Amino acid sequence: MAHVKGILLATTVQGIHGALGAGSLKRETVEARLEARDLALLEEKIDPTRWYPVDAIANLTELLAGVLGGPRDLALRRLGEAAVEILRSNGTYRQLAFEPGSLKPGDPAELRSAGRLIASVWPAFYDFGTTRIESEAESAVILLHFEDLGSCPSPVRHTIEGFTARVAQLLSHGALSASFPAAAADHIVIRLG
Repeated sequence: MAHVKGILLATTVQGIHGALGAGSLKRETVEARLEARDLALLEEKIDPTRWYPVDAIANLTELLAGVLGGPRDLALRRLGEAAVEILRSNGTYRQLAFEPGSLKPGDPAELRSAGRLIASVWPAFYDFGTTRIESEAESAVILLHFEDLGSCPSPVRHTIEGFTARVAQLLSHGALSASFPAAAADHIVIRLG
């Protein structure tokens, strides 16, 4: 079974508690939509260093995306973007302590460096899959491949996309854009350029 690091699960649980506290999510809705295992996670103290089943974060993230509203995929990506901000503010991962705007847009070497930075965070958060960086021929574009994902749930895939896009935006002060070409079931591709 695939797992996700507790630090990511903790940010999702905090989001659900915040939505409950603000009244944008009702306890009855939470109890109707989540399984007993997922409900238990809302009551326990999440250990940020422990591994948790990826399905648990998928279910909780899906619920939280519903609170955000709008198209599901975009709401899930927004949750991935928010995770970047939370993780940068708590300072746990030195890879995310970069200076915003430090990337020179249009420089292929800088772009590959940004891809390596994003890929370096993967094993800290997930105990499955691999990353690969590919340069697009004759352009200042790279493709980030997240491969061997097995049955990585759709909500988690979209949060990975949002996370990656937000890091790229911060690195380039918004000059770098991300798109999400279609990929195979066990593969995510993010195009940065």
